[in-house]
Amino acid sequence: MKYWLGLALSSAIALAAATLSTLIGAFAALGLAKGSLRGSALLETFFRLPLQVPFVVTGVVFLQFYYLLFDAWRVPLIG
Repeated sequence: MKYWLGLALSSAIALAAATLSTLIGAFAALGLAKGSLRGSALLETFFRLPLQVPFVVTGVVFLQFYYLLFDAWRVPLIG
């Protein structure tokens, strides 16, 4: 019985957090799109960071791979 209470409490907290974050995100998006804030470009960049970070990490990994490939077989990758 304790497990069901824990599941219910966790589900209620998750639902409340999802609802609140959706409302905050929707109002923030509307404010950035319709409003004229002074630092709106900086805020848009900040909100796009989670989309850009995986590409940067992938680029660094490929660069390390190319360096290892060059060290192992002296394959010229430039030019």
